[in-house]
Amino acid sequence: MKKLNQYHSNRGGALLSVVIVMTIVSILGVLIMSVAYTNLNMKVVDKKATDNFYSAEAVMEEIMAGLQEEVSDQYKAAYTSVMERYGEEFKNEADMKEGFASYFVLNLVDRLRAPESQSKYSVAMLKSYLSDGNQAYLKDEDNDNNVLQTLSDGLSLKNVTVRYEKDGYSNKITTDIKILIPDVEFGLISDMPEIAEYAIIAQQGVDVTGYGKISGKAFFGKDLRGIENSYEDAVSILVNETSGLSANDSASSLLVSEGEISIADGSTFETGSITSLWTDMITVNGDNSTVKVIGRTYVKDDTTMNGKNGTLTIGGQYYGYSNNDMNARESSAIIVNGQGTTLNMSDAATLVVAGTSFVSVQGEYSDLVQEDVLMGDSVAVKSNQLAYLVPKECKGIVSNPMTFEQFGALEDGWQDAVLDSYINSLGRTARSYGAVDVCTVFTNRTGGAVYLYFLFDNADTASDYFMAYYTKNEKMKDYLEQYLKVFSIADTTELTRIVTQGNYLVEAESGDGATYHGNTGNIALAGQEMLNYQNNFQSLCKKLVTNTTGNAGIEDTTVYENIINETAIEKLFAGGTASENVTLSGNVARITLPSVEAAGDSIEVIVIDNNDAGDTAYTISEYGTGIVIATGDLILDGTNNMAWNGLVICGGHLSFNKEGLSGQTADNPRILKADADVVTKAMQLSCTIGSEEIFVKNFFVGGENYGSGTSGEGNDGSSDIRNCLVYENWKSE
Repeated sequence: MKKLNQYHSNRGGALLSVVIVMTIVSILGVLIMSVAYTNLNMKVVDKKATDNFYSAEAVMEEIMAGLQEEVSDQYKAAYTSVMERYGEEFKNEADMKEGFASYFVLNLVDRLRAPESQSKYSVAMLKSYLSDGNQAYLKDEDNDNNVLQTLSDGLSLKNVTVRYEKDGYSNKITTDIKILIPDVEFGLISDMPEIAEYAIIAQQGVDVTGYGKISGKAFFGKDLRGIENSYEDAVSILVNETSGLSANDSASSLLVSEGEISIADGSTFETGSITSLWTDMITVNGDNSTVKVIGRTYVKDDTTMNGKNGTLTIGGQYYGYSNNDMNARESSAIIVNGQGTTLNMSDAATLVVAGTSFVSVQGEYSDLVQEDVLMGDSVAVKSNQLAYLVPKECKGIVSNPMTFEQFGALEDGWQDAVLDSYINSLGRTARSYGAVDVCTVFTNRTGGAVYLYFLFDNADTASDYFMAYYTKNEKMKDYLEQYLKVFSIADTTELTRIVTQGNYLVEAESGDGATYHGNTGNIALAGQEMLNYQNNFQSLCKKLVTNTTGNAGIEDTTVYENIINETAIEKLFAGGTASENVTLSGNVARITLPSVEAAGDSIEVIVIDNNDAGDTAYTISEYGTGIVIATGDLILDGTNNMAWNGLVICGGHLSFNKEGLSGQTADNPRILKADADVVTKAMQLSCTIGSEEIFVKNFFVGGENYGSGTSGEGNDGSSDIRNCLVYENWKSE
């Protein structure tokens, strides 16, 4: 029998070795997987933490972007405030810089401080700069530390805190935001206008046929032809039927209309976002017409929509700056008289209407008429007049209007009886609202009639009365809808400033139509500001500058008289041998300057002496480059879309596109284009008449100061706002 060897078999050892090796490999695999998993988790955590950090930083940058826009707005406002007060409050450049710094800081403090606090900033204001999804991350963790601090070089918002939380991860950023006062250079303001930057100066206004466009600054004085009794009512810009005039080019920074801007049927008038428009009044007299003013608009009297189905768009800053409860011509308002009007003020940032509307009776009624009737509305529609009519329920009033016979039958003292009559719809007497008299208006229409209006001695009481009447008489809202087809106005977050003497329109809560708010009650605080605008307009209409300090003794002069030296012009036509570069033909002199080129066109100066009785208007029928000076009337016509490149001046009236231009549309207008380089070169050249050398610049009063193209009113206050905001004491947790 064979004996088994139990001690020398190795089959179990091999198995054990395999088990040990597999165990070690498994352990190593688990370790490797654990390390890899841990590393992956660490990367995920790091990525989420990094994402949170950058998300928190993005929220902070969004706040900075909002503050940059705020700083930009207050920069412009401060710069404008200083420029408007130059010569009165600020006498030199040092004063102007100091005033700018003060306005800038105080304006920002007013915008950023918390309500009921002088030393804390408003977290709600900072949140308004954020998108809806990010507002929750801006924290108000410790209100005592939210300090708004003014500094010698600006102001600081302390402890602005953003805590970004997502998926259980959190990152907190705390920082101070310092806002530095921007650098600004106020060049020495000259009392010489920036002649080279003007496309047109027409002393007796312009009428436009077809479509015209102004690229550059422009001045239009009053058209006094046929005006006998009222210099105040003269028109400066007349846009004829189915025509248009635009000044929305980037070069059109200033448009001055000394008199009325009048828009006829189917016509348009438009300014751009960078245009400062100064005018006596804007009146739409035709149906289906459009006015769009979206820059800085300064209106001495009213903007009035008389035609049906018209559109008025107001954007940017609008200032109706006249305030006089006794004189309709010196009380600014926005008035809608035409049915189906679209009134769009949704892009307005500033709305200042310092006066109120009146019931206008001038020119419509007989010589028995008394003064216009004061109303209490700064933004008004024609139907509002009904509120001021004496109701029939007042003692002795059988109808309103009434016949002459009915009026003559009224007993002595009827006015007091009317004022003291209890008005059921109001629950009070008119006298208790401040009515002081009854105004009688006599019409000369067929059969004649007498209208009776309550008379208030100031706009505040008239405003209060209207709001009471409007609230309690539902028909007023129906009348309102007949006149306003579409109405919109910026909400309080976009309309940064509103100042009205009387009531003003707001959008109805339903979002459809309009209703009224009472007056803002703060017009008195803007009294000096309004006076400054009046002085600026007067100065612009005399010498084309807003600097009033150098304008003493020019009250009875015109822009043309203060710019053009006709004595120098007369030397052109005095006789004698003329040099080769000047051609004389009757009362026209053409000074050609072939050696000076501008955009490939020869520069020339055309001078027309046509202001004597019997002289006719001179017609420019071909496009040219240079300067045109006519002492009388001028017609710009022809077949070229570019009417003139350079400067056109006339002491009389300008007809723009008198015969129209075939194929002309609003998108393809005829253009009057300023060219400062061309004008500057033209002013420096001369011609010879007889033995006398005559320089073009001497055709201008103070011409020795022209030619450099820098005779204007300082810079525009431009600056890089981004450099004004910096982080301080940044902490991230």
